[in-house]
Amino acid sequence: MRQQLETMLDGGITTPLGKQKHLAPIAGQPLKVDVNLLGKLILQDHGAALVYFDRMTAGPLLILAWETTKGRHTKDPLWEFLFHCRNAAAHNGAFRLLNGNPKHPAEWRRTKIVSSLHGQPLLADPPAPGFMGPGDPFYLLADIEATLL
Repeated sequence: MRQQLETMLDGGITTPLGKQKHLAPIAGQPLKVDVNLLGKLILQDHGAALVYFDRMTAGPLLILAWETTKGRHTKDPLWEFLFHCRNAAAHNGAFRLLNGNPKHPAEWRRTKIVSSLHGQPLLADPPAPGFMGPGDPFYLLADIEATLL
């Protein structure tokens, strides 16, 4: 295991870590994934993999951040911004701003969440545009963290 970790840190390809079989009880046999081939393909065309990874992790990150900070939320525009981004991430990735929402100012770095964003996608999914890029949640959370210190 240590050798595999060192190989990964050096940018190399390792042998599979543990059993790489995915259960498929309906099909009756496990799905086998050639992780060595998968690793080589990702290294050859890492741009597509990074875009997919960014898109698949940014929304859950916002949801997790909101859930793990319960008890610290305020009506401050920064927290309201996170609240509406979290809701968008949790509801098919689009803003749901009905019934007069946002009820409180929701602003971060001169960007506001307003009711006209209802139905708009939260995250860009290139080439389709979105309200924020998949890297923005990291900066948003860093700014929130700075207010907690």
